[in-house]
Amino acid sequence: MLSTVALVFLAHAGAAEYREIALSDGRVVRGEVLESTDTGLRLRLQQGITFISYQDVRKIDSIDAATWRAQSPWRAAVPPFQAREERLEASAREAVELVGSAINGFPNVETVRPGAGLSADAAEAIASCGADPRCVLEPARDAGLDLVILGEVAAPPGSDDTLTVTVVFTSTDRARRSASIPWLEGDDRAAVVALNVLYPALDLEPDAERVAALIESTAPASSRRSDPPDEEPDAPAAQPPESVSGLTRGQVLGLSFVPVPGFPSLYQRDLKRFGASWIAVVPAASLFVGASGASAIRKRQFVTMGVAGYYVTTVAVNQVMGMNTLEDRPLFSVRPTEGGGVAEFTIPLR
Repeated sequence: MLSTVALVFLAHAGAAEYREIALSDGRVVRGEVLESTDTGLRLRLQQGITFISYQDVRKIDSIDAATWRAQSPWRAAVPPFQAREERLEASAREAVELVGSAINGFPNVETVRPGAGLSADAAEAIASCGADPRCVLEPARDAGLDLVILGEVAAPPGSDDTLTVTVVFTSTDRARRSASIPWLEGDDRAAVVALNVLYPALDLEPDAERVAALIESTAPASSRRSDPPDEEPDAPAAQPPESVSGLTRGQVLGLSFVPVPGFPSLYQRDLKRFGASWIAVVPAASLFVGASGASAIRKRQFVTMGVAGYYVTTVAVNQVMGMNTLEDRPLFSVRPTEGGGVAEFTIPLR
């Protein structure tokens, strides 16, 4: 069965191909085929890029480009998030604002709210369900919504406060996805929420440009690259600025999760460290892939372990190089010696 599915996607590989795929959870997605692997497909949806495992495919049909482009936007609602404890109510209010800000910039997604595409009665009915995904199905369908984004802030025993976001797709009773992260303080939370909660819950790959724009829009006005101060403040020459790029450490941390080697440095326009990141990631990831091939029993395990190794290596290098760029610490230096000089390449580990 899987071989037959794969052959369908390998045919006519030279031209752009579009498919309508019925999934085992009841959803139907339409996308442009970007890549076919032994385990699944990368598709470009109107909202972003997703990966679909062959094991989740129930039916496949061909469609033309015009049908793919003519898809209506997802109509989404973000009702108030729930707080398990009274002290978490402020965090729940802030979390729903962050998720609302993040989803607003997604392509082909229409966010509705009371008085703007959603009636007051429908909004009240959806909000009354709290974080119950089954409860929201009927009022959401009556309101013509394609998805509802639910959220809850809780304090699990023995761990930090946690934000859990659940995306309920209304086209079927079974299609819902959840993702959770610790609820931390910091200016970068909008980007962290988007990268680690919203994209996984929507089953989409993170979009580097969208995340960068989100960080830019949520940064304090005084630190944005587009709003430089009129005058340079007087400061002792021996004290360099805390940040040469205008970003905070938290924002650089958020950028490090984008699966592109050197992305935090590239965003800060540091091409040297961007190139150095690739030099560091490629051999390290290759070693991990080699080790995965030696230990994996099946090809699927090999692919999964290889991708995981690449991502972990990329995030680690991005954090080191991004902070290196942020604090403007020297990457290359020349140390004089009796016979001339020695070039040194330095990577800080903090």
